[in-house]
Amino acid sequence: MPFHPPTQFGKSIDLTTQIYRLKESEQVPENVYQNFIRYHSSLIHKLKSAQFNLDSFKNKFTDTKIEDTASSDFMFEVNMFIDGFFYNAGSTLDILARVVLTSFGQVLPRYIKFKTAYEILNEQKPGDPILPLLVQDWFDQFSNYRNALTHEIILAPDCHIEIAYTGNIPLPDEAPIDPPYKIVIPLPDNPRADRAERTTEEHPDGLKYLEEHFALILQTANLIYGNISDRAEQNGQLPL
Repeated sequence: MPFHPPTQFGKSIDLTTQIYRLKESEQVPENVYQNFIRYHSSLIHKLKSAQFNLDSFKNKFTDTKIEDTASSDFMFEVNMFIDGFFYNAGSTLDILARVVLTSFGQVLPRYIKFKTAYEILNEQKPGDPILPLLVQDWFDQFSNYRNALTHEIILAPDCHIEIAYTGNIPLPDEAPIDPPYKIVIPLPDNPRADRAERTTEEHPDGLKYLEEHFALILQTANLIYGNISDRAEQNGQLPL
């Protein structure tokens, strides 16, 4: 399943090419090579899984009639796709930390989150140019959503309908027009708040949030892979 467009993660090709080249010239230790292949393959799988859930979530809005949104099956599937997106997108970031630490020859601790890569490298290699890429201002809220839905709550128990009548009613022999309404799944400002007390001012459109953050994850991974690839090429070896 390709990404749309494929250039969003083009640096993954550059880095894997460098890894294979360094392997052939014996400029990368076997354990670094094997761990990179292991984690890179897992990262690609998680990215594709996140995209699958995002696409499936998006399709629910185009495939569902307004009267069917009250069905428990509709909200079950919506939250199943939201859960699947956050599980896999969050795992992508955690595995990305393993790719980074492996590329720098660091001993991997038992438990690794995305922030772990910054914490270790900031101590071992302060001032390294990759460090700013490991700190993202959107990450804390994203992680809060992921942790809350993984361990505690259903993130999106409700939907609402935005009506935007166009007045355009097709004649019998004309193609149908777009529905005059929009199904919206808001995300709570505080996912751990009681349902009756939840507000949805910050992210009133959950689909928009998921699309934007999938793009941010791809962008982050692409920049990090590009940083490692360029430096591996310059140095002629790994780890960095």
